[in-house]
Amino acid sequence: LLSEALRGHGALLRDRAGGRFVDELSPRDVVSRAMTRRMLEQGVDHLWLDATGLEAFAVRFPTIAAALDGVGLDPGADWLPIAPAAHYLCGGILTDLDGATTLPGLWAAGEVACAGIHGANRLASNSLLDGMVFGARVIEAVAAGRRGPSPTGAMEAVAGLVGGPPPPSPPPGYATTGGGIAAERLVVDLPAVGGGDGDPAEVRADLQQVMTREAGVVRTGESL
Repeated sequence: LLSEALRGHGALLRDRAGGRFVDELSPRDVVSRAMTRRMLEQGVDHLWLDATGLEAFAVRFPTIAAALDGVGLDPGADWLPIAPAAHYLCGGILTDLDGATTLPGLWAAGEVACAGIHGANRLASNSLLDGMVFGARVIEAVAAGRRGPSPTGAMEAVAGLVGGPPPPSPPPGYATTGGGIAAERLVVDLPAVGGGDGDPAEVRADLQQVMTREAGVVRTGESL
């Protein structure tokens, strides 16, 4: 992972012909989309990051410098091959501000949870909110005996922002009491699956390619 801090210090993005095609200081989602479109236009699988003009590269970015040295690249002389890639998920499971989902007894925090703090683009280091802050709030809520989302309106607000229907209300009593819940209510009777003769590594690689192409940086309702 080549940090966006490189662009912040003056590294330039170049296409196959060596030309610049985007303002390097734009937000990362804007830059990623521009890179993806240029790669599709030129039929290439990578572009270039030109950091040859950065002074004291190894001092400012020792970890990156060591990684580049390990693959035989000199940032002072070589353009660095780059491509946008997914490395963080801005949630999916709607929660309230304490990590409670609409399924009583199920809590979510971290990358899987959509608490509404990121919007369409996570700012640098804001993943600490997902993991540490909301993780702690989940623990506090569970320790206090809560079993479901509190009626704060947070769930409805988040659902409205993403264009979905308001989430269902929890069963009566679950939002305010610490009563138990029958285990069978949390078990879905799904048929067992397994077998197949495909290589799991190949299946995973194929899945990654499909998701990158159809649900990646540039996506549409049709591709999803």
